[in-house]
Amino acid sequence: MYNCNINEFPTFIKHLQKLELLQILYNRLKGEVPEWLWNLPSLFYLILSHNSLDSFEGSPKILLNSSLLTINLRSNAFRGTLPIISPGLRFMFASNNSFSGDIPLALCNQSYLGVLDLSHNNFSGLVPPCLSKSVEDFNLRNNNIIGRLPDIFNKDSSLTTLDVGHNQITGKLPRSLANCTSLEILNMESNGITDTFPFWLKNLPNLQVIVLRSNRFHGPIYSTQHPLSFPQLRIIDISRNKFTGGLPPNYFVNWSKCFDQYARS
Repeated sequence: MYNCNINEFPTFIKHLQKLELLQILYNRLKGEVPEWLWNLPSLFYLILSHNSLDSFEGSPKILLNSSLLTINLRSNAFRGTLPIISPGLRFMFASNNSFSGDIPLALCNQSYLGVLDLSHNNFSGLVPPCLSKSVEDFNLRNNNIIGRLPDIFNKDSSLTTLDVGHNQITGKLPRSLANCTSLEILNMESNGITDTFPFWLKNLPNLQVIVLRSNRFHGPIYSTQHPLSFPQLRIIDISRNKFTGGLPPNYFVNWSKCFDQYARS
């Protein structure tokens, strides 16, 4: 039900016991998501994006026993804390809302999350260390996250995307990111990170994007002890930091796939 001017949940849906996929997006739904929705035994995929929903009927644990594998709540008006989700959930999209409070520790119960997109909300507090072990695509962009990123990424990590841009993160980049051999995108833009250039990421075989813009990085961008490799690099943005020195020509030879290089210091 795409762009149908629907302004309330059709009640006939509650009787569809074999329903697996429900899409009600770009409509005019508002208020609460009804509690009966989570009782549908075969509902695996729920897409409610681009409405005006703001809350969930029932307790914060209403999603705990649902059959959902994917839930998409993007671009609504949800506020308050994130509901406790089912341990079986694999993909959660909740960007562009007004969720607030700490990132729930209940997310630590997930054995695997292919996508956790909580960007463009009002979350605060620290990043729970457990999430570095279970999330593949992790987006916290544009929140109010503080403190250091947890430094416990191990060689079993399946992390491909880490975007924590536009927060209040401080300290250094976690050195254990060097264990994330699947990492493709690293975005630390607009935080308070104080560190030197991460030469130690140079051998990650899949890293394509590095964005360090608008932090407190400092020191040389070139070192004879750390010749750059970054075999798959396509985008690098290190502007608005305090890097020193120049960019040797051989950087651009090594970064032959790089189509967008911002290196203003």
